[in-house]
Amino acid sequence: MKSFKISRSYYLKMIKSRYVIIVLLITILSGCQSSLNYSTLKYGKAEIQALLADSSFSYLVLQFKSTNGQSSKNPFTLISYAFDTSNIPINTIPYNLMDSGTTPKIFKDSLIMGNQMASRQNLLEALTDPGTQAIVNYDFLVFTPQLDPSNHYVYYTITPGKITPDSSAVVIPSSITQPCPPAICRAPVQQ
Repeated sequence: MKSFKISRSYYLKMIKSRYVIIVLLITILSGCQSSLNYSTLKYGKAEIQALLADSSFSYLVLQFKSTNGQSSKNPFTLISYAFDTSNIPINTIPYNLMDSGTTPKIFKDSLIMGNQMASRQNLLEALTDPGTQAIVNYDFLVFTPQLDPSNHYVYYTITPGKITPDSSAVVIPSSITQPCPPAICRAPVQQ
């Protein structure tokens, strides 16, 4: 049996690289203290329909993503993983939510960022007209960043969106994501 040894120089490189990552992370976070920018995002209709058609689909976990550093030109976006009722990921490659093209929301207060959860029920609530209980006509779901002033958690409202807005639409259903923690970061208990 061969033994595996790490050379001293390789070990020092690993320590230095971890130190560099920590310093970069602290620098990025301290540079973002004045304001943080968040995109309003779109989740495609085809992807939502595929998830809701899958009887094992239970919930989405959405994670924050920053590309090329966080700035007004590169606001935070989200990626998502779908999970089934056994808490097993349905997709191993995350879905990247698309930027809606609107001006990013800017939060200047202190805030807490965590994974976001959206259950099957949250998605259905966002798509169902409360008056008729029918699924509304939509082209995508819109995830709009919000800041809870009581606890400073970032969360998202979920509303249906249209490429060409329908002027006859009177009621816009909506739902919200649940930051986790404090929400339990697993499937809701089935009753």
